[in-house]
Amino acid sequence: MDLAQQLQLCLEKYSKQAQQLMQLLQSEQQALQTDDQAALNELTQQKQHLLTDFLQADRSFVDIISKSNNPNHQTLNDVINDLDSPKQSQLTTLWKKLKQSIEETLNLNAINGIALSNRINAIRHTLSILTTGDANESIVSYDANGGLESATRSTGQSKA
Repeated sequence: MDLAQQLQLCLEKYSKQAQQLMQLLQSEQQALQTDDQAALNELTQQKQHLLTDFLQADRSFVDIISKSNNPNHQTLNDVINDLDSPKQSQLTTLWKKLKQSIEETLNLNAINGIALSNRINAIRHTLSILTTGDANESIVSYDANGGLESATRSTGQSKA
């Protein structure tokens, strides 16, 4: 198998993995919106497996560049630019699509990260409200009829 074929196979495999990751991140976004904890846990495991696959694909590109035995080949673009015109054009198109796909994936991952961070901060804020202050401090709430009710933090029982 020549260098161009190896590159094409790697680019196609990497593109497929990027599409899978994008779909997974879209599912993660949906799970975040619906607060589906079970789905989030499963998706996190799947994401870890896909990221491991990405690292392996990245190593494949490094191997291909090193096998080219050309000291001028420092990047994937260098290798592609030295190929014959038809192969070069095809691989350049695949490489550009892959880079765009990866950029979109990174953006969606950042959005999901912000949503998750906001969710964690809201939970921490709620916990701090529930766990700070004097245990005997009075808190005010509303009863079933909408009337004000006073209670202590420690017992949650109404004061007379």
